[in-house]
Amino acid sequence: MYQPIILSTHESHIPFRAEGVWGDGFKSKIVFRFGETSTDTPDGYTSFNRRKMISRYSVDKRAQKARLDEAGIMTPLLLSGPPSSRPGETTSGAIMAKRINHSHGIGMVKLEDLPQVMNNLRWILGTGWGSRYMFEVFERVDAEYRVHVVRDVIIHVDKKVPREEAEDVSEEVVCRNLDTHSFRTVGGMLPWDMLHDCIVAVRTLGLDFGAVDVGLRDEGREHFVFEVNSAPGMRQRVVDAYVKAFKQEWGEWEP
Repeated sequence: MYQPIILSTHESHIPFRAEGVWGDGFKSKIVFRFGETSTDTPDGYTSFNRRKMISRYSVDKRAQKARLDEAGIMTPLLLSGPPSSRPGETTSGAIMAKRINHSHGIGMVKLEDLPQVMNNLRWILGTGWGSRYMFEVFERVDAEYRVHVVRDVIIHVDKKVPREEAEDVSEEVVCRNLDTHSFRTVGGMLPWDMLHDCIVAVRTLGLDFGAVDVGLRDEGREHFVFEVNSAPGMRQRVVDAYVKAFKQEWGEWEP
């Protein structure tokens, strides 16, 4: 029996490497890859979440969006140029300036209207961070969720909430996606078509597992997939869900 190798640079994934987490281990030599890392898969090991697919679609958010659109998954409208070049599509709502690569937890800037876009245009189109953004129409939703998927199975669902409503604020710092928000476990039913699109999104990008950020608009029950994360931040209960799912899926697996 072999202990799996966890390839990840995210601090919230450290519990995956704790002693005793994997019990007796796996029948085969396995690597679980979270996000883009420079480490190659060791000889004799099989990698789940292949480095090639992460680099192609998970790291490059523009390529990811194009692939999801091709699969018929609803995503926010992408603006083809600087926001001011298409004012007819931007004056009625806000715009999201989203980092194309390596968001590092601060990848999105919300611009409420065209005047604010114009005021920030020098920053958006300038050098450094601002030169590597894509622009999407901001879709106003009533609730946002993070849906964790392993091999076509939903293993955990969190809802984005104000930090003061989090289940355990002390452990939320490493997995927040905004300074003022965090996640808490969802109870109750969610629309199946939204959950199904989350499963399809992970599969479409060639990933074995990942977390889908999705927004639900109650009026008309519309939903929008914002992003698929190959290295999502996790609380301990989410780490536990992945460990359980990985052991169920690959514990007896042999190449």
